[in-house]
Amino acid sequence: IDRTEAMTTIDVNTGRFIGKGKSLEETVTRCNLEAAEEIARQLRLRDIGGMVMIDFVDMVMPANRDLVLRRLIECLARDRTKHQVAEVTSLGLVQMTRKRIGQGLVEAFSEECPTCKGRGFILHDEPTVNADYDDPYALKGGDPFIRTNKHGRGTDVQVPQGSSADVKAKLAQIAAAAVAANNAESEE
Repeated sequence: IDRTEAMTTIDVNTGRFIGKGKSLEETVTRCNLEAAEEIARQLRLRDIGGMVMIDFVDMVMPANRDLVLRRLIECLARDRTKHQVAEVTSLGLVQMTRKRIGQGLVEAFSEECPTCKGRGFILHDEPTVNADYDDPYALKGGDPFIRTNKHGRGTDVQVPQGSSADVKAKLAQIAAAAVAANNAESEE
């Protein structure tokens, strides 16, 4: 999945999977069917919107192309976001659009690269505050520490404090046990 300024492109490959099918066409069709399901899932998870081009592995038989397209449309039907899907071209490309609801996953966890001024981005572990939005929590339904009533007026909520020393010690003990179990498995 590659994001550009104009569109998102998705390239499907079989990788090392050679399949157990009777023919290469059957293997490629199975791979494309699995990819169609995963693409629909990733579009929802990453909240990808705008123009999307999907490059499926080339299939010879038109019936298989139609099967893959139907599977993609069927999986996208679970998505409540408005979308449009075009037919599979002779090159195996599917054009589709998906309504952009808010910030995508990349925008939420990245910032513009100061060195190249926007051609790249820096990823973070925590969501970043985007200058395009006055309220960074607005996309997620509001600030979790402010309760708003039906008139839009808020009341402060008690912000949870950090974990106690007992909880931190217990978490450290659990983490040490997990590391020890992982090391024991790798030695076997």
